Amino acid sequence: MAHTVLLKRSATSTAVPTGGQLAVGELAINTVDEKIFFKNSSGTVKSLSAMSDLTSNLVTIASSQTISGAKTFSSNAVFSGDIAVNGGDITTSSASFNIAASATTINIATAANAAVTFSLGDSGSASNGSTFSLFGGAVTATYTSGKSQNSLYVAADRDFGITYNQVLGFLGFGGTGRTLLGDWEGSGNANLIEVDDAQGTITFYAYQSNSYVFPSVRGSNGQVLTTNGSGTLSWATVSGGSKTYAVFTPLDNQPPASNYATVDTRNSIMVLDFDASTDESAVFVGVMPEGASLGSGLKIRISWMATSATSGACRWGVQIERMNTDEDSDSFDTAATGGSTTNATSGIITTTEITITTIDSVAAGEPYRLKVYRDADGTSGTDDMTGDAELVAVEVRSAS
Repeated sequence: MAHTVLLKRSATSTAVPTGGQLAVGELAINTVDEKIFFKNSSGTVKSLSAMSDLTSNLVTIASSQTISGAKTFSSNAVFSGDIAVNGGDITTSSASFNIAASATTINIATAANAAVTFSLGDSGSASNGSTFSLFGGAVTATYTSGKSQNSLYVAADRDFGITYNQVLGFLGFGGTGRTLLGDWEGSGNANLIEVDDAQGTITFYAYQSNSYVFPSVRGSNGQVLTTNGSGTLSWATVSGGSKTYAVFTPLDNQPPASNYATVDTRNSIMVLDFDASTDESAVFVGVMPEGASLGSGLKIRISWMATSATSGACRWGVQIERMNTDEDSDSFDTAATGGSTTNATSGIITTTEITITTIDSVAAGEPYRLKVYRDADGTSGTDDMTGDAELVAVEVRSAS
């Protein structure tokens, strides 16, 4: 049986038509108030006004349909095509806002060279704990005491092969000039890299506070990173693994013009004899090894025997000359001295070690001269050993 819908024009008032004015299935149109009235099968008169009155009824917006102006879709509006928002915003007052909750792929800004900015919170200053969901975890704007303000971290609450509710990643930034990136699993359990542009440093915060700070400079060619054992790294020159820079014997002596030690032998061992009453000296020439560490100076180790004495102290002095001036005259730096008591057996070697920091600014790779003398008159300290002191060898080594 066919049904005919009767259209009626209502009065211009805003009053709802009475049940007697409309039959079941009839429509009444109010063109002034933009309302449509109809009577349902239960005898109740219902009304539809404009798009804003689609409060609880499922409405399908067809493809390519244009809706201009500010519109509010309160519930269950279905768009069968693409949504283009031109110069406007999509906002919600609901506590939960889902976009394509059943989608497996969501593309944002797939156009070439597109730039997308995400803002979280009020005017870029999200309150502590403001979150949104990402990959089943939580991206949180938070404040971490002592590290950064308005930080961002990703917390896992799905099975990523780690303990439930651990933090997968951490990105912190704020007004302190520091940026942090890494793994945060709670106080005392973090691995973070901090870039501090104010200090020009990079710090690695390792698990259980095993932290270390990288130097702010690049260092020199051939240098390596070293540590002070307390977390500070610095650049250092490789010393080659040896602290001995040179060893001289009496055959290496280049004696001065006067008051020089004299060559002698003892049981076929070449020695240099230093007098007990006159300051005599010997001079040795060498080249400071490449990679020598000279910041703390040098140690000069003099190995010697007494010709005949079995008691008493022998006083020695050493001087360094950097061979970068006219070698027609001497330019030795300030002397350093030290003494030792001779062995109770005159033929047993005694070693006197002298640390010298006045090394005439000699550098690695440069030639130098070393003067060794006996302070026989005791100017710098006691020398009361009788007879000659016989120099057997001289070692030059690092003082560091």
